[in-house]
Amino acid sequence: MKNARLIVLGLIAGSAILPLQAAAHGSHGAAGGALGGASGIITSGAQISQGTSLSVQYERRDYKLRDETQLLALQGVEDVHQHKRSEALYLSATVGLTQDWDMSFSLPYVRFSGFADNGDAYAQTNPGTLSRTDTAKGVGDLNIQARYRFWQQSDHQVAALMGLKLPSGDIRQKTNQGDILGAHNQPGSGSVDFQLGVAYSGFYQDIAAISADVIGRINTEGAGEFRAGNSLQVDLALSFLPRSMIVPFIEFNLLHMDRDIENNAVKKNSGLSSLSLTPGVFVRIGKHQTVYGAISYPLWEELPGIQNDGKYRLLLGYGIGL
Repeated sequence: MKNARLIVLGLIAGSAILPLQAAAHGSHGAAGGALGGASGIITSGAQISQGTSLSVQYERRDYKLRDETQLLALQGVEDVHQHKRSEALYLSATVGLTQDWDMSFSLPYVRFSGFADNGDAYAQTNPGTLSRTDTAKGVGDLNIQARYRFWQQSDHQVAALMGLKLPSGDIRQKTNQGDILGAHNQPGSGSVDFQLGVAYSGFYQDIAAISADVIGRINTEGAGEFRAGNSLQVDLALSFLPRSMIVPFIEFNLLHMDRDIENNAVKKNSGLSSLSLTPGVFVRIGKHQTVYGAISYPLWEELPGIQNDGKYRLLLGYGIGL
């Protein structure tokens, strides 16, 4: 049973890689780094991948829209924007370098839908009209994460997380009117961003596993003199490990994002503090494949200024160990 458990944990550890960019209104990405534990999707555990694994993951976020009359009423007073949906498809790989080191790479294809803005150049020159963008889509930024396990005792381990986001993404998407879309809704950022964190994984007999992390991100200025707010997240995940190789889990995800800065001015309609509940399941297929799914609901959100709240976040994926 122990060998079978370790095989499943290894597959889950390398089944998905999620980007550095924390997710909030106006910035796409998942909250976690490489999926390093057996407990959840968003939480980065300390379990080191042995060998190589590949994965594909789909992520979708839907948002609560404000009545557009409110956006028009604020025109000239507050620069407010909103979008209906964001989606991303991640292609990822995890490579075990040594017994205590692994490295992960993830490249997303991003799509935003139903964007409306009351304060860009078009809206300002056409009072009473919102600037619209049906879709903005393209390749996103490349995310790289290294994980080093520096402590292990029996079934408990702790690892350091070190990440880098490189500006490979498209930053030239346009509105329906032909203007360059704001940097907050481009697939890429144009910035080089950094991540540091620590993660824990613990396995309790053959009944349950716990993963936890604390991750900080520092963002630099990118396209359009825009810098996404720095962020801090804390995640806790619990999973159950039945002999059937079906692994249900539940996560609690706490995230704080500072306000964004554009043209050296703080954007007051930005930033986020939230607590989410994320239940899901991993299913093993044969010896080396895993499918998984989860849905994340906000239990609490605090959005400074005027922003549209999130409805939910859907995550579906497939991973294979080579």
